[in-house]
Amino acid sequence: MLMWRRDYIQAEAMVVAWLAEDLQQINDFLTGADIHCRTVQILYGCSYEDAVAGYKNKDPEWVMRRNLGKPVRHGFNYKLGENELSRLFAKEGINMEPKQCKRLLQTMAANVLPVMRWHDEVVATLQETRTIVNPLGLRRRFLGVIDNDCIREAIAFSPQSTVAQLTNFSTLRIYNELGSELDLLLNQHDAIIGQSPVEQLQTHCTKIGQLMLQPMTIKGRVLVIPSDLEVGPNWGSLSKPSWSSES
Repeated sequence: MLMWRRDYIQAEAMVVAWLAEDLQQINDFLTGADIHCRTVQILYGCSYEDAVAGYKNKDPEWVMRRNLGKPVRHGFNYKLGENELSRLFAKEGINMEPKQCKRLLQTMAANVLPVMRWHDEVVATLQETRTIVNPLGLRRRFLGVIDNDCIREAIAFSPQSTVAQLTNFSTLRIYNELGSELDLLLNQHDAIIGQSPVEQLQTHCTKIGQLMLQPMTIKGRVLVIPSDLEVGPNWGSLSKPSWSSES
């Protein structure tokens, strides 16, 4: 038996882009653009092409900028404040003072207006009905004081719960189709992990990838989130297989 793991690629960020109706981000995801290099473009006022070239050439400065852009994009999507973003940076081993985080978040806010409008939309819905419904129909009612923490939870609810539901639905599809041929071990929010006989591994992994492609309609646009594949003898040794042509 060999272990396999399939992860949905940038799943929450994709759901945010579709919820926000952010045409730039949607186009970037559909065309395979590097969303983190796009963040570098926004934060540093450089061209997207320069950011991509610098990163691909492994220039330390551009690699550092792209690594900084990841938590900034995540924090901005979920309306984190400067203190929360500073703590998020700290988890990544990066020392970034709150005042620096505030400037980064302000730059994102000035340049990614669709996400700001989506934040306002969530707040308005929260204040009016106290109920947020995700794209797959799951509802959550928010009680108590509508403070900043409550607002952040409401904003995060739709992307995070949508991805978790999608992973659960895909796990069930895999079980129904292939459950007698492989072992499903667990799922982790946006990933499914299992093991297959060596002689069936490639066939199973290809089929699993197909089963995980589940179209969702979000605000009139279809979203299909792709998945990435790793295989190996154990969890600590998983890597992309040489026979996989997937990105």
